[in-house]
Amino acid sequence: MMARLGVLKAESEEPIEVVKWLDRSLIKLITKFAEYKNDDAMSFRLCKEFSLYPKFMYHLRRSHFIQTFGASPDEITFYRSSLNRENVTNCIVMI
Repeated sequence: MMARLGVLKAESEEPIEVVKWLDRSLIKLITKFAEYKNDDAMSFRLCKEFSLYPKFMYHLRRSHFIQTFGASPDEITFYRSSLNRENVTNCIVMI
């Protein structure tokens, strides 16, 4: 869902704004579901249901779906439309 929302936002906003939005949404989710103590990096614990989510967001931020540098408008449209057409498993593989 976040990848598809990011692609939708990327069509009307600059890529850096979409990346900032993805970062803010990741931080909000992690602060709600993670356990941590302030100023202690070793205390961070994330439940196993969300353990892959930060990695997914990391790769989404750097994917061709959000970053447009070095790609033609046709390529960008192809990447984004292919993401919207595929099922969830294929989207995760593509990201």
